[in-house]
Amino acid sequence: MKMKKNLRPHNSHFIPKILQLLLASSVLSITMAVSATDLATLEFEFQAIDLDTGFVTDRNVNVDIASTGTDVLIAYHADRIPHAVIVPAGEAVTLVVMIGTSYDNVTTSDVAELSFSAESVDHPWSASDTVLVRTDSGAVFKLGNVVESDTGVNFSYAPLQ
Repeated sequence: MKMKKNLRPHNSHFIPKILQLLLASSVLSITMAVSATDLATLEFEFQAIDLDTGFVTDRNVNVDIASTGTDVLIAYHADRIPHAVIVPAGEAVTLVVMIGTSYDNVTTSDVAELSFSAESVDHPWSASDTVLVRTDSGAVFKLGNVVESDTGVNFSYAPLQ
């Protein structure tokens, strides 16, 4: 029987390569956790969302929506398609609609160049648009990838600042 003199594995660099891959995937996981995208569903006119917490509040006719701590609600404009119009729900909430700018292309660097407004923008919110919202806490979120249904919208949102 023939014995090998060298008992080292063929790929002596195998273990360091695995460690490199594990480290790289850990960094990727941490990066993704910081810039995670959430999904929300809001019914037209009847629900609003607090972007800081992700909590959706049902509208109560006896309570002013601005007092609930929510940031935006979705109005329904019957005379056009898409029907969705995003509206600030809180007193200190401001927004800007980036018409024709995809959700994936909006970054933190875009925030400084834009003028936020407390007024709603009477523009149909379509899948090709992204909305930036500055919440009452001062955080900035991007909202986009909107899909409209008969009763409301589904959209993605993520913090930028």
